[in-house]
Amino acid sequence: MVFLSLILKPNINRILNIVFGLFFTLIMLLIASVQRNEWYTFYVFLAIIESIITALIVWYAIKWPKE
Repeated sequence: MVFLSLILKPNINRILNIVFGLFFTLIMLLIASVQRNEWYTFYVFLAIIESIITALIVWYAIKWPKE
């Protein structure tokens, strides 16, 4: 997505950041709720951190000024 952010037009980039950010956030929350092994706490922690970061990406993409 970093490469695409550099080469795509701003409107398309904004839409893709919202779509893929929401998708990835949902996937990470699903992973955090399913993991049940000895590394459970570690994976849940990482999944929550990644979910927060991707949710922020979506938030900034929505709030970014339209050009």
